[in-house]
Amino acid sequence: MTRSELFYLLPYFISLALSLGILYYTWERRSAKGVTAFTWYAAGQTLWTFGFILELISPDLTEKMFWDGFQWLASILLVVAFPVFAVQYTEYKFKNPQHVFILSLIGPVVFVVILITDGWHHLIYPNPHLTSASPFPELLYDFTWVVYGYALYSYIVLFWGVGLLAQRLFRPHGLYRTQIAIILFGFLLPILGTILTLFNIHIAPQRDATPFTNVIANLIIAWGLFRYKLFEVVPIGRDRLFESIVDPVVILDNQHIVVDINTAMLNLLDRKAIDVIGAPAKQVFDKFPIPIKRFTHVSYARDETTFEVGGKNVYYEMTVWPCMTVTKR
Repeated sequence: MTRSELFYLLPYFISLALSLGILYYTWERRSAKGVTAFTWYAAGQTLWTFGFILELISPDLTEKMFWDGFQWLASILLVVAFPVFAVQYTEYKFKNPQHVFILSLIGPVVFVVILITDGWHHLIYPNPHLTSASPFPELLYDFTWVVYGYALYSYIVLFWGVGLLAQRLFRPHGLYRTQIAIILFGFLLPILGTILTLFNIHIAPQRDATPFTNVIANLIIAWGLFRYKLFEVVPIGRDRLFESIVDPVVILDNQHIVVDINTAMLNLLDRKAIDVIGAPAKQVFDKFPIPIKRFTHVSYARDETTFEVGGKNVYYEMTVWPCMTVTKR
């Protein structure tokens, strides 16, 4: 292999190396909620990039078609694993999750059958041919209605999962919002690459732009893995613990702004989280019978108070304490 060919392949090798690194990182943390599904997603992306490289360097049409089919099979792992990850990570509830999962496999299974039997009907590769592109000939073929149909199915599934994750951007905790944003960028960029390919929009020497969007996406996810501890600190534990506390709880930052609040406190306020989070504590609790606003400048305090609700006296013991966070640099 010549130096120019190696230089041409360098971005793809970088993408493969990053995918392998992410795969190893998530495999080591697969016991965390949702990480096993993400590991399968990373495996699918790694196999896809591996197949793309081998397709590039393969010398003849038959070998290129084999590795192109290998990439189609690897992409099915992405379509199956991503929504599972989104459901587990967000704890979205189905009435019959096993039935839903089995139904979601119908589309990929049908596509696999069509792919394997393509030699009989040519519904995926109607007119495969090689170009004279340099340094490697490129495999080209017209996209059929089967390819467009499967792409549409995949986008519906993937964007449904993206929607589940995007909902968590509106959760109160800043760290978790950052984690979700990183994951979303890491997922959306490869999807954008496939859309460009389907519409024959070239941003790379090859028709398929996904390897280049994968490089950027993997860099973003790799940064998030080490900077924001993706899959080490996850919002699932916070939701279960914080929302299960029967006592009203509100968390303020150093500027006495409400940054988190549980359901019990919202019920007392008779307000929604979106109306409270981000507002000054003195404003939120201005007419609240419990004198919370008196303690916004206190690091620790305990107090007992009584207020009337529905004609009855309610007794509360209030505790104020600092909530420390540690950042390792």
